[in-house]
Amino acid sequence: MKHVFSAFLAGFLTVAAHAAALPECNKPHRSHGAVDACLAKALGYAKIARAREEANTLASMRDAAGGSGKIIDQQLIRSYGASKLAFDKYLKSYCAWVPNTYTPKIEAPQAMTACEVDLLRMRTAQLKGSYH
Repeated sequence: MKHVFSAFLAGFLTVAAHAAALPECNKPHRSHGAVDACLAKALGYAKIARAREEANTLASMRDAAGGSGKIIDQQLIRSYGASKLAFDKYLKSYCAWVPNTYTPKIEAPQAMTACEVDLLRMRTAQLKGSYH
């Protein structure tokens, strides 16, 4: 339980510190195109970091299983795979909704991209604290 709370806390603190992709990219006097480019770059970095951390987490799970092939280890790895799919579904649906919560002057594609960056950063932080 302590491990789960620590992972949650690490993820929460990272999101609190980084849940700002749009403000990061939307500096004063930046053009619309510059904001789009900044968000695209941030999204690329966030996707790479998530993929790397997912691979590290899966490797750690397999190492911990030690190739034992125990049913519980197989279930753990399957449930991890299911969590990845559930996160992707959540990311897509939530970030499609987010633009509706912004003021009209924010472009919907920018709000969606910023949402993806923020959630990917959160997921990466959670994975870093989960099974290493």
